Amino acid sequence: MQPAPAAPAPPRRRASRPVIITVVVLVISGAVVLGLHLLRGDSANGPTAPSNSWAKGSHKAWDMDVGERSMLIGDKDQLVVADMDSDYKITTVTAYDVSGDKPKKKWSTDPRTDSFYLSYWGDYVVAGDILIKADTGKTTDAPWHNNPTIVGAYAFSCDRKDRCTGWSAAKPDQKLWEATVSGSSDFQGMPSASRSTYGRN
Repeated sequence: MQPAPAAPAPPRRRASRPVIITVVVLVISGAVVLGLHLLRGDSANGPTAPSNSWAKGSHKAWDMDVGERSMLIGDKDQLVVADMDSDYKITTVTAYDVSGDKPKKKWSTDPRTDSFYLSYWGDYVVAGDILIKADTGKTTDAPWHNNPTIVGAYAFSCDRKDRCTGWSAAKPDQKLWEATVSGSSDFQGMPSASRSTYGRN
């Protein structure tokens, strides 16, 4: 009686590299679009060349040093930098105008918050339980006690008993609604759908 043949070894899987693949596809796609544009050209003037600004591509406009524990958010020509201490609590929030050839400091404030939550909300910058006017740096207390979920100009926060409250950035001191939403506390603290946030560790 012959021994049963050994089971074949499972096929080796290649490590997926989606970021690299995506970048390559984008580069190839851009080259194809450019090639078609150059070959097709203009029916009256023949093939056309890309403008100098397109050909040069991206370039560094400016750079700026930030702390080892800093978060950055931006909106249009404004960049906001929040510095944190060793416990990852926000200590200082500073706003810069980045419309020129280098960042220009507009205001700086100490929000005195135990949170590391940072987001835009309408005309405000939210730093934990503190609201900061984005244009002046003036601070006021936020209407919530837990980090909110922000969607555009609206914010809502839920407690551990699934009791939720909503607010509008137009009138942050007035509640829009209150409701009990089953299971809502499980999603509290999810990322906000509000502009760009960057972190540096």
